[in-house]
Amino acid sequence: MQTLLRVFAGTITKYSLRSTFQNKFINNLNIPLDMKTKISVILLFISLALLIIYGADVIFAQSSSPDGKTGFLKFDHAIRGVVFGAGPVILSIIAFAISLKEKSVLVVVLLFINGGLIIAGMVGMAAQKGANESNELYGITGLGILLIALGVVKVLVTRRK
Repeated sequence: MQTLLRVFAGTITKYSLRSTFQNKFINNLNIPLDMKTKISVILLFISLALLIIYGADVIFAQSSSPDGKTGFLKFDHAIRGVVFGAGPVILSIIAFAISLKEKSVLVVVLLFINGGLIIAGMVGMAAQKGANESNELYGITGLGILLIALGVVKVLVTRRK
């Protein structure tokens, strides 16, 4: 009886669990295909939330603060820019790299939205400040264009698949 149970358990393990494990994990670099897309979407939503918080803080600072630099986030504007500005760009690039070969419309749309928010924020700041030529303005707008370009690259790469 024990031998029969061992053989039966070995057969189940050998054919069902092993093939499922191999299909989901071993063949996909230990990360299931769906998981790559999910991780990317989560990173992009975190990036979007950080951009929205940053934009709201800048709007709040310009409307309520006499110096225009103190918003509801009690950080120096340089630290605020690094954490809430550069952080989302880095997260978006990581999300793009993780899901490069995975087909996902949501990842592309979120890349477009994140890049568009950055560009819209810079256009709004340029319009408010009288469109003075600033390297910072061009650099940050370039990062927004980079995120949109990554979305286009993702569409082109996954279309060939």
